[in-house]
Formats: sequence, structure tokens, C-alpha cells
Amino acid sequence: IRVNAGGADYTDSAARLWSADTGFSDGQPFSVTSAISGTTDETLYQSLRFATAPFQYQFAVANGDHNVTLKFAEVYFSSAGQRVFHVALNGVTVLSNFDIVAAAGGALTAVDSQFPVSVTDGQITISLTPVVSNPQINAIEITPDSGIDVTVSPTSATLAPSQTRPFSATVTGTTNTDVTWSLNPAVGTIDGDGLYTAPATFPGSESVTVTATSVADPNSFANATVNLASGAPIRVNAGGAQYMDSAGQLWSADTGFSDGQPYGITKPIGRTVDDPLYQTLRFADVQFEYQFAVPNGDTQVTLKFAEVFFSKVGQRVFHVAINGEPVLSEFDIVAAAGGARKAVDRQFPVSVTNGQITITLIPVVTSPQINAIEISP
Repeated sequence: IRVNAGGADYTDSAARLWSADTGFSDGQPFSVTSAISGTTDETLYQSLRFATAPFQYQFAVANGDHNVTLKFAEVYFSSAGQRVFHVALNGVTVLSNFDIVAAAGGALTAVDSQFPVSVTDGQITISLTPVVSNPQINAIEITPDSGIDVTVSPTSATLAPSQTRPFSATVTGTTNTDVTWSLNPAVGTIDGDGLYTAPATFPGSESVTVTATSVADPNSFANATVNLASGAPIRVNAGGAQYMDSAGQLWSADTGFSDGQPYGITKPIGRTVDDPLYQTLRFADVQFEYQFAVPNGDTQVTLKFAEVFFSKVGQRVFHVAINGEPVLSEFDIVAAAGGARKAVDRQFPVSVTNGQITITLIPVVTSPQINAIEISP
């Protein structure tokens, strides 16, 4: 089952037919003609269905295991926090406080989420529930689960011109563990072993999706993201979208992370004129990392924090290490900033000898978080 939500029949770049919008319970179609990045099938992301209240899609399917792929692109709003919603499959929440801009790294950018579903009652119901503004969906694909799963490691990387990063794919559920590698957009190159090479030159910053597709089952695939950055400082808006700060400096959308979830608010942040850098964050219930490729030499790493969920000292405490060296021990954002929703930065000199900076966040009390990262020579 392939449905072009809010749109007409469409044959994609792989010659697969997507039906016109069907299976919905409510809502309205909407579409744009703007270009959509991160896909070769822009048509699937230029149309959508939205509703001001909870709405559903429902499809009759055979009992058994299925994979459900939900396709999104934010074509109306431009900033994280402007559209937030929940998604459930057969009553089980699969996306909580989902923000398309934060997940895709910007507006007019494709982002897909795939989930396994075990069907026992002959149907799949996709429920969308508003949190902030109207929930939306751009396209839906439901395929029988072959039992083949693909994972890619690492899930993201930041590279300078001509740098390389090997990616590896793990295929389970079949004796044929071969994959094909592809790039979208086709910037840089990737060989048959998953070695990605950044182009020798590129203007500004750009994101490339690396995809490993199972040879045994073309419906089974996994993605990773390569963020291309020139020799200029690396600036990352953790959990958020691309942002131009008050000094005219461009911060990329969230990249380089190993785990965790984005979160954001719209309330003002004290002690800063760049609220958006502190209104979004990435957190995890377990230890997680950010990793970036950088030239060897002396570097300054600035970590930006604001507590936007808790209000008291002691409610969130964690350690931070850079390249394995502890830099913050039992760090409490509320205590350091003098209150909740207040910006606090910490800067550290780092001597790089292995071509990378790894920022590790380790939980002590509840989930560690970070709001923004700057790495400069």
C-alpha cells in the first residue's frame, strides 16, 4: 500500500505507483510547488493532509508483520516548535511530540520514519494527534515485513572537504547480507564497501543522506546523515533547525549525534539574545555522544545549555567529557545558570590529534541534555 497523502496518483523514481489520497477519516489536503530537499521524489512531499483535530488513516491488510513508513516534510512553517504532534500505529505511540522541522533539520526537507507493526485484526490505523498546531502527513507506505532488518553505523557524521568516513551496514533475517549504497543528493561519492568521500570543494554547509538497501529485500533499508562543513567553525543547533544568530553566524540543524531525542519549547530564554539556540535540545535516558571531524590542532569547544523542562536544582545532573577527558562533573544547568530557562555556556580548549572531537554526555540524575555546540579553531 502506497498513498500520496493530499495528492494525486504518482509514479516514483523507482517506478512504483503511489495512489491518490485515500483511507483518511478527516482533514484537508494542502500542497506547494516549492522544491523539497533530501529526496528524488519531491511530489510525495509537496502534498499533505492536515487537520485541526485528531484524525486517522486506516487500511485493511493481511494479519502478520508489516513495515509502515511515514513520510513528512514541513512546507508551511519554518522553525522548530511551530508544529508538534503525536503519531500512533494501532493505538501504540510511535512518535511523541514529533516536530518535522527538528527531525528533518529544516523546512522543505524530507524525513521518513519506519516502524514494524504486527497485525492481528486485519487493519492498520495511523492516528495523528495535535500538540502544537495541526498534525500532518505527506505519504504512507505499508509493506509486508520480510523479516530482514538493516542498520547503519554511524548514524551521522560531519566532514570537511575531501574527508572520508566509512559506514557499515548490518543485515539480519537473511543469509544474503549484501547491501547497495546510495546518496541523496548525489554529493560526494560512496563505494561498494560504504566508504563515503566528501567532495574537494562545496559552498557552505550541506546534508547528504547515505542509504544502505538490502539486496535481498529492497523495501528494507537504513539511513545515515553526512553533514558537510567547510574549514569554518562548526556550529550545531542541537535538537533544532538551521538558525542564523544575531551576529550573522549560521548554525546547522542538529547533526553528529549518536542517540537521543529532540525537544523544544517556545518560551523566552533569559541571558541571551539568541533564544532559538536554547529553546531546542537533544536529550537521552542513556549516555550519548556528538562526534565531529575536525583538523588536528588546538580548538575551542563551546557547549550551550538552558534548562527548559525542570525548575529546581538537582532535578537534572550529568557529566560531560570531550575526547574522553571529563570537562563537567555533576553538572546541573539550573544551578550553573541561576535558574530555569536561562542560558549558560561553558568553553574548553581541546588539542585534537585524531581528527575528531567527541562530546560525551553521561546521566547522573535523569537525562543529560545539550542545546547547542560550537567548535572553532
